[in-house]
Amino acid sequence: MIDSPWDVWGDRFVSIEKLPSGKFRGVVKVNGQRATTKAVATRNEAVALEAQLTLKMGSEPTPSGVTMAELFAGQLDQSGYSATTHADLKSIIHRLPESFLAREVGRVTPAVLDGLYRQLTAEGWSPHRIRRAHSTVGSAFRKRAIPFRWANSNPARDVQPPAIPHHEIAPPTNAEVIALINGAPDSFRAFVRLSANSGMRRSEVLALQWGDIDLETGRVVVRRSITHTPASGLVIGLTKTGTKGHRVISVGASVVAELKAHQAEQHAAAKSNKLPAPVWVFSHDAGVSPWRPDYVTLKFTRLRKDLGLTHVRLHDLRHWAATSLLSDGTPAATVSKRLGHARTSTTLDKYAHWMPAQDQDAADSLDALLS
Repeated sequence: MIDSPWDVWGDRFVSIEKLPSGKFRGVVKVNGQRATTKAVATRNEAVALEAQLTLKMGSEPTPSGVTMAELFAGQLDQSGYSATTHADLKSIIHRLPESFLAREVGRVTPAVLDGLYRQLTAEGWSPHRIRRAHSTVGSAFRKRAIPFRWANSNPARDVQPPAIPHHEIAPPTNAEVIALINGAPDSFRAFVRLSANSGMRRSEVLALQWGDIDLETGRVVVRRSITHTPASGLVIGLTKTGTKGHRVISVGASVVAELKAHQAEQHAAAKSNKLPAPVWVFSHDAGVSPWRPDYVTLKFTRLRKDLGLTHVRLHDLRHWAATSLLSDGTPAATVSKRLGHARTSTTLDKYAHWMPAQDQDAADSLDALLS
């Protein structure tokens, strides 16, 4: 990569300077005009800002020397990914072969990517992880390498990664869901019942505050999620689909009754321990702080083991809600909104075969026209 002292390409003079504070900044001279970027924490970020400044000043950055490792680092620095997505992509990138990470961006071709995917398959990578790596490469080229003129085209567009085997969704039965609810202890029973009745994601249920729930009308506002990684700790942010995932849903009378009892217990615990009024619905300390996602997963794993239902995952409660509604004839648009899918097509892609009643109605309507 570019470093001080000055490097010269045509009419452009560039430098990446390390400041006494330990930060970095890019310096560009084009046709006698000099400009600097803001000081940033990483060298890769300074290189990206230098490239942007160069374009703004009417010149072009050179692709020479920019490696895939540096391209990925800049992508992660600037991406705005959620904490869990950032950690997942960082893990994928770190597992890529060193020879690929050291390759210059301009020398990554469709043939190179095809060879990479074959190598990863031989090393035991799952099709799902390879496709994640593929989308990461494509995104880095689309958002950084091409705009900064480090590459002329996106090689990921012309490569087909391994297909993900199709697995039929097998939601738990009504009896199994009831057994999980009845077998859950204390406040965890309210969590399991709410998850099944609402179809909400684990991260969304954990992020609920009492101010989000109207116990008189049974309305729940879904506006945030909770994630956790070792690097970032507990992170409170948007739902998986961003602001599109914000929604108001109704819950049943049994859920309301469970939540009312749970709330009364929280208030009593807060009062006896001289704590403030409960904020978080699911909490170890009477609503002061929320449960962590890994705690909930561990608790559910123990519950299903005790009940002999080891084949049921926590996420299957969401599948149960979706398939039960669709099988009962609830419109896909209504189910999609309840689940927080950004598009109804997402719901149809995942659960279309659970709509036999509607398909039969369609067949009967067409048959009537022909009679």
